[in-house]
Amino acid sequence: SDLQPVTGALKRFRNIRIVDQVLYSTYFIRHPISAIEQMRYKNRITVSSALVLYALYVIVGIVGVFCQGFIWMGVVYNVNVFGSIITMLLPLILGVVCNYFVASVTEGAGKFSHVFIAAIYSFTPYILFYPIFIILSNVLTLNELVILQFINFFIVFYCVLLLLISIYQVHYYKFGGVVKNVLLTAFCFAMVVLFAVIIYLLVMQQFGFWESVIWEVFQ
Repeated sequence: SDLQPVTGALKRFRNIRIVDQVLYSTYFIRHPISAIEQMRYKNRITVSSALVLYALYVIVGIVGVFCQGFIWMGVVYNVNVFGSIITMLLPLILGVVCNYFVASVTEGAGKFSHVFIAAIYSFTPYILFYPIFIILSNVLTLNELVILQFINFFIVFYCVLLLLISIYQVHYYKFGGVVKNVLLTAFCFAMVVLFAVIIYLLVMQQFGFWESVIWEVFQ
């Protein structure tokens, strides 16, 4: 048929290893425990495919910053693209690092690569459904805002649920272990952020001091 070359090309594209692994994310969100076991023992998904999803996560977020409708975002001026990218990149990777650190001292079984892959794949609902949210935010009215609120809640809830299941399965925790890991990860995350803020303020203070000294010398 006329469509045979097209379907053949799509099939070959689908069979490319990294494409297949990225598309496996749709299986991950439906069967996370099975998908994590496939990752652990059969290398079904890898760091490479997780990095592709990570990039898609950031791209979708940046598109949202520029394209969300007025009824959700209001009027936004002077959007800092670099700042938006950093805001999306750093919290996720810092959360992975903190989780792995906590797991390593609380008898967690997961490798760092497994923690990273599972965490990124857990944000698949955001990648899939947030574009729908963006589109609807531009066509719905204020009277229909509840629809956006529901979609937003659904995305957040789904991602958090997948993250909790990932922690449970990657580290082979029981329920109490998951709760302990999440609380300690949150504490570790907060301490790192606090430390970074203190360092930033000290550096800026020193920068201001030396700037004033140089200004006095050369004035």
